[in-house]
Amino acid sequence: FFCGTECLTECLTRLPLCVTARRLITGQRLKTSDCGAVQKQAHCIAHIRNDAAPSVMMKRWLLLAALAAAEDLAFVREGCRISIHGARAILRDGARECDVWNAQSSGRRCASDRVLLCEVGFAGQENAAGSTHAALTVATDAAYLVAPIPGGLPRYKYVEAKAAWARAAGVAYYLAFGRGTAKANGPRCDAGAGGQTLHALKAAGLGVVMRRTEYESVTALDVDAVPALDAAPPEAWLALDAASDVFGASNVGKPVLVNGGVLVLRNTAWARELVGAWWRNRCGPADQYALWKSLAELWRRDHPKFRLSDGVFANYASARERFLPEVARRIADGALPARGCAADATCAALFSASGCLAAPLALPNLYVTPVAGPFRAADGSAVRPLQKGDHAWMCHFDRVYETLKDYDLRFAALEAAVGARDAARVPALVARVLGKDGGDRFDASCARPGDALRHALYRFNGVEPDRGRTCALALNESLQSQYAYAPADNIRYAGPGVLVKSKCGTAKRYLQPEEARKCELKAARRAARPAKLRRDAETAHAYNASTPPTTILKSNCTLQRFPPIYANRVHFFSFVAADLYHLLGHALRYYRHLGLDLKNQGRIFVHNASGPVALEKTLVYLRRYEIQYKVSNEWSSQTKRDAANQFLLSLPNDAWLVYPDLDEFFAFPCEVLEIMDQGGLLSGQMVDRVAYDWHLNSLRPLPRAAKMNNRSSIDYQFPRSCRLTGGLLDTNVNKYTLVPAVDAAGKRLRYINAHSVACGTRRMLRHVHAQKAMNCEGVTIFRGPAVAHFGFTKITIPVLERKLATYKALARTSGELRHRDAVEHYRKLRDSFEYCPLTKSFQFTRKARRLLMRKRYCDPLPPHLERNYAPSRFCFEPTKAPRPSLRKSTPRPRALVEDDDPPDD
Repeated sequence: FFCGTECLTECLTRLPLCVTARRLITGQRLKTSDCGAVQKQAHCIAHIRNDAAPSVMMKRWLLLAALAAAEDLAFVREGCRISIHGARAILRDGARECDVWNAQSSGRRCASDRVLLCEVGFAGQENAAGSTHAALTVATDAAYLVAPIPGGLPRYKYVEAKAAWARAAGVAYYLAFGRGTAKANGPRCDAGAGGQTLHALKAAGLGVVMRRTEYESVTALDVDAVPALDAAPPEAWLALDAASDVFGASNVGKPVLVNGGVLVLRNTAWARELVGAWWRNRCGPADQYALWKSLAELWRRDHPKFRLSDGVFANYASARERFLPEVARRIADGALPARGCAADATCAALFSASGCLAAPLALPNLYVTPVAGPFRAADGSAVRPLQKGDHAWMCHFDRVYETLKDYDLRFAALEAAVGARDAARVPALVARVLGKDGGDRFDASCARPGDALRHALYRFNGVEPDRGRTCALALNESLQSQYAYAPADNIRYAGPGVLVKSKCGTAKRYLQPEEARKCELKAARRAARPAKLRRDAETAHAYNASTPPTTILKSNCTLQRFPPIYANRVHFFSFVAADLYHLLGHALRYYRHLGLDLKNQGRIFVHNASGPVALEKTLVYLRRYEIQYKVSNEWSSQTKRDAANQFLLSLPNDAWLVYPDLDEFFAFPCEVLEIMDQGGLLSGQMVDRVAYDWHLNSLRPLPRAAKMNNRSSIDYQFPRSCRLTGGLLDTNVNKYTLVPAVDAAGKRLRYINAHSVACGTRRMLRHVHAQKAMNCEGVTIFRGPAVAHFGFTKITIPVLERKLATYKALARTSGELRHRDAVEHYRKLRDSFEYCPLTKSFQFTRKARRLLMRKRYCDPLPPHLERNYAPSRFCFEPTKAPRPSLRKSTPRPRALVEDDDPPDD
């Protein structure tokens, strides 16, 4: 109407925005989407809704608006291409060519008075034909691309990585290259806002690319954003919420509503209108200011109740500080419709108090994802974060060089409240963590490692990310694999950290699958415990009535050797592991020196747990002392108990039994002879012997008799006396050291477990810590000297792992509480040690050492003994123990020589 037919024809042919003009010429009914480029949209929409056919004035107005919008972006020129040839990238714009990766040699030739919209690809590898999605990055000149990001690599490396991902994902990738002539701020920018730094060219490039109707979406990527190797195509985000046109994320640091570094825009009229407003509102050095202001304008137009306080967009600093709190308040009072996080009371409380999202927030046409991902979508599936989170879709550079911080225990209460969905407590706990109530200043970091709200956000979603797939590795993975991108089919998170819903009533809503199974077992134990305590109460009276009294001996005299007349009645039994052969030598020498006839009155069961070499070394000691033995391939408390009872029942009525574990060295008072005459039971409390340096040291092999000295004794190697078993682990430390074969009524004694006996028919013991002798007549229990327990040597860790594996298998098959209790006991003991690479041995953890060095757990060493030992060396940064290497062939044990201890000296 304002130009000739030739001009109008050219307009309709070259400008996609003239779709509106086509409808005008052909007399078609206009759509409200045709008002996208018009500044007075409300009047335009009202006119279209009222008129069946557009008026002449409306036709002229719309055409003028379309041509004005096209003229506004006329400085962006399409049609160029950048081909990457290894270390070179050739830009071809008509007849002109230049190397944009080399600023010194050809940088000037690459300069342009316009912004060139260039499609980027690799030489000899054409991009996928018929792409329905596009991506865009902005760069001002060749010098900008060659210059490295502070602390990173040259920027063109990041462009190459995005081009490789786009090729693999079937996405058309564009680089808006050049400065152009439009360097001024937009018409609505106040004077004094500062000159714009050309970040706004992103909006101009998006506006031009989105004119192409073949693209369903356009993804805006900052130059320092790098796709993960398995980043899915952009259409995966479009399927996440059909009602949204723009998909973005906040910051890992101080939160904002949406970060402009990574945006996925659906190519709709609303998104194009947003991009047009984004360009017109350009003001100052930051492009996010114009983006937020454009969002506010469109929401104000579509939702009249949405209003902001005066001065929010006075400048970028004010918008950065106040826009997000204002949006949070407008959501809370209902002025701005919202879905997702706003519908969950806990997520909404967390967002209102801190500005951090625990779940996606769906605002009108805008879908904002959390950065503390992965997060849960509306269907409950785990979704990878869009950017800046762990295992993110796009890795933004400011996430790369962050350092981990220690987890503050103050956050535990907030984490528990979020996990339990206790929305009422969340605001106060956030204020307690941050030291303020937030107000208009959301200063807390949402998801940087170790920051205040990170663990609470993870607890809300029940997803622990794969920490091995952080953004710090994304670019390095791309370079090392020569950009071998393999895009996934979707953005769902299927890593090992996806949790399941808890069914056992804990504060955690989601748990690891293995943790959930353990939690259910613990819940079953808690449910069964009242019945167990009730049974204990019912049987306690009977137990106490049938248990003889205990007499504590106060004598300081310790028996050195049994007289022969009494030693002939004392028998010896033990159940030993074959890999404890060094300890076996010390134990057998100790009990033989007490006067026990090991040759004729001893019996040992050997558990073959470590193969033929260890078994042969064990048998050398047993043959040296001529002890009767039997090899067993099974081990459990029941196996030990049955073997001990079988031996005890075979003894004559006047016999006595000494039944120690291999690491227990029994001591007897001088009054033991009178106790035997009275038919009593002798017991002792275990005292753990620990090495001076708090390490699990290897036990020196038993030397020949002629070479024995104080330093070769086991007491010198483990001088500390501690109550680790009874104090730190809170387990039974009482042990019967001398047991008669029958009681006064002639009833046979049997072992219920290693710590308790009963007379007559075997009965189950209900009290774990009790040392009982049920139904025994005429028997008195005497408490004698302490039992030295040498259970913390180098072989302790393999033995613990073996016992733990055995009881885990029994707990899985039987489900009995006693097996589960055994698993918890051995796991607690195993957690008291850590590997020290400095000494190549295990050491007590710092927590365990602090407890043991207290006077109530460990007896202090006399000063004259401490002078005999070297200072302790600890690892303050322990590591995992190395895997055991294949052992070389072990030489055969030496044969018995003359100066060895004779069996019966």
